[in-house]
Amino acid sequence: MNIWDENVGLKTGDVVKLIEEQFIMKIKDIFFVASGWDNDVYKVDDRYIFRFPRRTVANRLIEKEGKSLPIIKQYVSMPIPNPVFYGQSTSYYPYNFLGYDYTHDYNLDEIVAINGIDSISILATFLSQLHSVPIDKVENIVGYDDIDRLNVAKRKEVLIQNVKEINEIGIYETSKLEIYINDLADIKLNDEKVLVHGDMHIRNLLYNADGTVSSAIDFGDIHIGNRAGDISIVYSIIPNQFRGEFFKKYGNVSEKTLQFARFKAVFTNAYLLLTAYDSGNPELVKKIIDSLNNALN
Repeated sequence: MNIWDENVGLKTGDVVKLIEEQFIMKIKDIFFVASGWDNDVYKVDDRYIFRFPRRTVANRLIEKEGKSLPIIKQYVSMPIPNPVFYGQSTSYYPYNFLGYDYTHDYNLDEIVAINGIDSISILATFLSQLHSVPIDKVENIVGYDDIDRLNVAKRKEVLIQNVKEINEIGIYETSKLEIYINDLADIKLNDEKVLVHGDMHIRNLLYNADGTVSSAIDFGDIHIGNRAGDISIVYSIIPNQFRGEFFKKYGNVSEKTLQFARFKAVFTNAYLLLTAYDSGNPELVKKIIDSLNNALN
């Protein structure tokens, strides 16, 4: 069993029952969109997106997201999810869940390729605004880093194991990745405190038809912490020669921040690669390999 596997599974009939009972709705059409690490996602009547936690840990995350998003929306110009339904646990489903207005953007599975160059200004503006949200507006809701996210040594060991598994499966030539890991030293970041998304990666973004970033989703890991983890998205989707354009708009950051951002991009994409392979989606595997290669350059 993989750690991303569910420990509570819903059938479509359960989803219909939950929504109709709690929100006095009669569903005409329901479509299963995808399973993420923490949630199952359904589209309802082409109007709403509902996210249902798959694991116990996700219940707390979705509660945090539901309370923080209305506040964050006041400070960022990029569209972000708008929760309109706040579902409660029942006798047959133990978690809270959220329903959002549906936007007609695309997830990573639905685009040909990410347009990183045209996404530079959008991402720089969004992250600059997010990282400037007054802490006192969200502190009691989102809290601080409680899972040691900045511990490079601990995550390096996980990365080594993931690379070993990638090698055994044979889905990626890992020599450059192994050199990066061998050269990786501990990275000590300063003790800054800003509001961060906490899980910025290519599957937690939505895109226009041409692959340009249009929105960020899945704010369950939002917390007060260090901006370096969010900056990792720069290494995932923006080609090396254009990254300076991002920082011209976002602002300068320290060399240690850049080092950690690159590490986080490598770490996350290696993990995403395994989950994509496990899901049996070869096109998604190719896109994540592109992102991993980008992070290593």
